[in-house]
Amino acid sequence: MNKKWIKILIAFDISTTITGYAIFVNEKLYEYDTIIFKDIPNAEKITHFAKKIKLIIFNLKINLNFNKYKIKFTILREDVFVGANAKTALLLARWAGMFDYYIENEINIKPIAINNAQVKYNTLKIKASPFDSKKKIKLAIVERVNELFNLRLQYKEHDIADAIALGYHFLLNKDKYIFY
Repeated sequence: MNKKWIKILIAFDISTTITGYAIFVNEKLYEYDTIIFKDIPNAEKITHFAKKIKLIIFNLKINLNFNKYKIKFTILREDVFVGANAKTALLLARWAGMFDYYIENEINIKPIAINNAQVKYNTLKIKASPFDSKKKIKLAIVERVNELFNLRLQYKEHDIADAIALGYHFLLNKDKYIFY
């Protein structure tokens, strides 16, 4: 008996306090949520993250009955944005490095880093000027994701909206990514 293929895409909007994630199954939005790190010491964050990733994948295996399918996993993360705050940029770069190391060595998948500016301005068509506040841009992303996916995310869920937008961008442009 030949097993059918199932494609699973997990997109992460990584941060050291709240990481949003979105799961697409066969190119349809399946699940989304956050992993919260706010009150966890930096040294313990990667362990907390690893446990959450293992739980997410374990739940997918149960809910989608992995034994019946051949599985193709793709994992994305938002590329590190270097703004005016060098300290934050350095912290995010370290976190991205730990994220990539864990996903590659423990999950055996090479994650794809995607530039968030491409997602915001090219895919979502967010109209923003350099003078717009971060909050205004994040709200525009939440509203656009709500419109595209018929959701009701609130501003405080912008990490989830970013992850969904990242996955959406990838699926629209998958022919440009050699790993898919």
